[in-house]
Amino acid sequence: MRATTALLAALALTAAASPTAAGNGAQDPVAELLRGEAEAPGKVIAPDPEAERVTAALNAEILTQNALAEQAEVADLKAVEAENAARAEAHARAVAEAEAAHQARLAAHADMVARQQAEYARRMALWREVSEACRRGETERCRVGRLALEAEARTATTRP
Repeated sequence: MRATTALLAALALTAAASPTAAGNGAQDPVAELLRGEAEAPGKVIAPDPEAERVTAALNAEILTQNALAEQAEVADLKAVEAENAARAEAHARAVAEAEAAHQARLAAHADMVARQQAEYARRMALWREVSEACRRGETERCRVGRLALEAEARTATTRP
């Protein structure tokens, strides 16, 4: 906004200092300058110090605004990069936690399966032993073994 105001002020000063604004009757100052250069190629036109000062001030203001905009852009890019890095780190952490939880569930499941297989193997060994005792005609051992198998069956159904 300030740059636009300064530019308008410079144009107003330039217009006020031009021969047309002074009322000498020239139609177009640029055309007048070009015509003057064509008529007298060696003629040197003295620069307007006020117009040069205003132009320099405007150029300095533009450079300052450009530098500030570039600094803001760099800061914004750094903020976006930091935010992206934080998101990537959080995502990696969440993935690692999910993987650790999954591995823990797999390990717990493997432990449960191993316990169940060990229990099955123990019961099968007992059943085979009782069956063999019954087949051989060892009635007391057969009766005690069957009672043990029945007790095992009852406790197996009440376990969580």
